[in-house]
Amino acid sequence: MVVFNQIALIKPRIVNRSGGCQMQEVPKNIFQDIVRRKVKKYVITFRILFSSAEKKVYSTDVEIAIFKCLRELHGQAGTAYEPTLIAFDRKEQKGDIEISGDGLVKLWSALTLANRIGDDYCAFRIASIKACQTNE
Repeated sequence: MVVFNQIALIKPRIVNRSGGCQMQEVPKNIFQDIVRRKVKKYVITFRILFSSAEKKVYSTDVEIAIFKCLRELHGQAGTAYEPTLIAFDRKEQKGDIEISGDGLVKLWSALTLANRIGDDYCAFRIASIKACQTNE
């Protein structure tokens, strides 16, 4: 058993084809790495997937959907972190959102659970999360 921050996690077991078991180390948790760094701003790169490939949305619809999914999951406290849609490519349905370090995990969880933009069903896929280097 391994202990991370007072939480006990059981090591996953991998079964060999020969019938024996091996213990494997638990990989680092990305949420723990994010909390440790204390960076002021992050940029989340995402992609929107629709059931029909020809469906396209505008950046204003995406911005509304971001605030709506934050408000639905985290209430008014979620929208207080003020995510900013800094880029959105309508053709590729890809975009970048800038958010403070405190609101990163909230936005990440809200986006992965979001399933609609307007009346259309969709899925947000997080491609990458990068720390912004600001000169403050």
